[in-house]
Amino acid sequence: NSRGVYSLVNYFNGSAGLPSIDHEDSWTDNIWINRTGSTASEVRFLTKSGPSGQLFYTLRITTSEKLQVLMGETGVASSVDITSAGSLPLNDWAMVTLAYNGTSKIATAYIDGVSVGTDTMTETPNPSDFLSIGVGRPYSTTIDPFLNGLLDEYGYFNKTLNSTEIATLYNGGLGLAYSNHLQSSTQTWLRTGLSDTFIWNVEACDTDGDCGFASSNFTLSVDAIDPVVTIFEPTGLYNYSRV
Repeated sequence: NSRGVYSLVNYFNGSAGLPSIDHEDSWTDNIWINRTGSTASEVRFLTKSGPSGQLFYTLRITTSEKLQVLMGETGVASSVDITSAGSLPLNDWAMVTLAYNGTSKIATAYIDGVSVGTDTMTETPNPSDFLSIGVGRPYSTTIDPFLNGLLDEYGYFNKTLNSTEIATLYNGGLGLAYSNHLQSSTQTWLRTGLSDTFIWNVEACDTDGDCGFASSNFTLSVDAIDPVVTIFEPTGLYNYSRV
């Protein structure tokens, strides 16, 4: 493993791929890619197969080095065909996102948090099939070209992320650790001249907007009395300047 966008990265040397995972009805795939070499053939780096080995969707690099998203389960014919206007960078990181809405059947592709196109799916997805990372086969040949480059921070979400959530993942190009969607926050309140008892609680929200308070309140007592400090060591009357 090498250093990636965030923590370590999986390295692909042009001859190996990674295992697969399940998908659901509405979902989002997010992955960082760093191409370290060009290829004469289309290279699929994220692919979900359909029934009988047919294609459900694929994210691939075209021979003109652009991102192309194809979706459909009918072999060469694809009901979704999205191609970016610009090329994926060489020897630099780019975040690629595919968000699919199972209700509207709309697929949206993003590069670095910016939409590069949308299209509507006319086929019926099969959520029991799997996603392959780093390996695939172009339609026009039986050769399986593997990716030359780095893949990092693959994330699968069982919902359709919106543009704000995707921009948060991009994080200005720095990336973001997934960490089960948990974020930590520290708040500091400075109050002076108070003598009272405060009842306080905490409300937390997840990325779906679901919020909840702690199961019980907490009590904090504040008074204006100076604290008494007893020093046991050192002893004696010598002025040590500081304790």
